[in-house]
Amino acid sequence: MSRKKHIGTSTLTGTIFYGTLDTARSMWVGSKADVTDSACRAVAEHLKFIDKPIAYGLSDGGFIILRAEVVAELPSIFTKEEDEV
Repeated sequence: MSRKKHIGTSTLTGTIFYGTLDTARSMWVGSKADVTDSACRAVAEHLKFIDKPIAYGLSDGGFIILRAEVVAELPSIFTKEEDEV
């Protein structure tokens, strides 16, 4: 059995996990940790540092493009809006 430390995303929940993967069976072995927030933060800081977008191919033939945008104020789409009565 070949084991390696791995970061992967759950296809059911979107949660990013870090743990040990059995590469022969493509299964997690032992415990795994939810690192979603810290992984996203690390990617955002990396994109800010390199100052260029990155593109990845998807299994459906499409692409996902990641980029960082630094702003002075948080846009309204990120703030909680009050329900209008």
